[in-house]
Amino acid sequence: MNIDYGFIKSLTQVNGISGHEGKVAKLMYDQLKDYSDDVDFDNLGSIIFKKKSREGAVKVMIAAHLDQIGFLISYIDDQGFCFIKPIGGWWPAQLMTQEVCVTTEEGKEYIGVIGHKPSKNLSKKERIEFTDLFIDFGVKDKEELLSYGIKVGDPLTPVSSYKPLCNERYVATKAWDNRVGCAIIAELLKNVSDKELPCELYLVATVQEEVGLRGAKTAAQKINPDICISIDIGSYGDTPGCEKYESTLTLGEGPSIAFLEATAIGNRKLISFTKDIAKKNEIPYQTDIMLGGGTDTGEMHKVYDGAVPLSISIPTRYGHSHNSIIHLDDLENSVKLLTHLVNKLDNEDLKEFKRVF
Repeated sequence: MNIDYGFIKSLTQVNGISGHEGKVAKLMYDQLKDYSDDVDFDNLGSIIFKKKSREGAVKVMIAAHLDQIGFLISYIDDQGFCFIKPIGGWWPAQLMTQEVCVTTEEGKEYIGVIGHKPSKNLSKKERIEFTDLFIDFGVKDKEELLSYGIKVGDPLTPVSSYKPLCNERYVATKAWDNRVGCAIIAELLKNVSDKELPCELYLVATVQEEVGLRGAKTAAQKINPDICISIDIGSYGDTPGCEKYESTLTLGEGPSIAFLEATAIGNRKLISFTKDIAKKNEIPYQTDIMLGGGTDTGEMHKVYDGAVPLSISIPTRYGHSHNSIIHLDDLENSVKLLTHLVNKLDNEDLKEFKRVF
């Protein structure tokens, strides 16, 4: 499969926390505008790439979110140390001495290190909290810090390179959540751009997923889909300490189809349909029940009369951290699965998925 891994690397490295997705959105737009029949936006900034079909065709919305987790500067003390508030879910104990990048209002970027209170004090605590952490930009005082344009409200993004590991199919970097999903919808659109589909396809790069699935809601209200599918990172169960009753997902064994996730219950008929397509085309897949964390499906499937829901995820180790790990086979097999899926979904399938009894 011809995957543009140069573009995917760029996706992971561009900074864009929730509410500050502009650079990522521009990258997606520039890459995909020529493959789409139409490009639209919702008022929050989600990008909607449309692949037209015949009039009255079933509307299929596949979403991946642009935003990554990060921080905002909330207070600056007289010495120039910056205290922070999290954007999205973080475990503070992972953060000590990690690097972050601040983007000023003028667009300048500076590297800082996440400092912490003295270890002798923290060793007495049961858990590390955000009040124990601060950003050290290497300045002598607040006046010097402000001279660089850094101020309260500025976004901070994790700093981490794109790193193939010993087996180069395993790759570690920041922001796989959810730039891997963005990469998948990008490759999917390229695959079908010159095809006549039985469905009207909307590939959506949503905003503000990490703070409440917000772009998924506004984009879905604009589209009013019949079928909605999210593609995001998922859990993992293949490292020491993992209990199989919590997750059986293994990196490299295929994308995961969720029976249930925290914000949506998958339509069982659509799940079976998707599994059958995977089997017929010899595409490996896994299944999961994920009680923690939600996806864009959670809002997409609730608009107006409702949409038939499905959640697909990429098994990912250490998801909300500076260095998450995926297996590139899972990315490529997700593209294959979704390509076959959108080439099959039609109005008759929708009728079957919607039938209650």
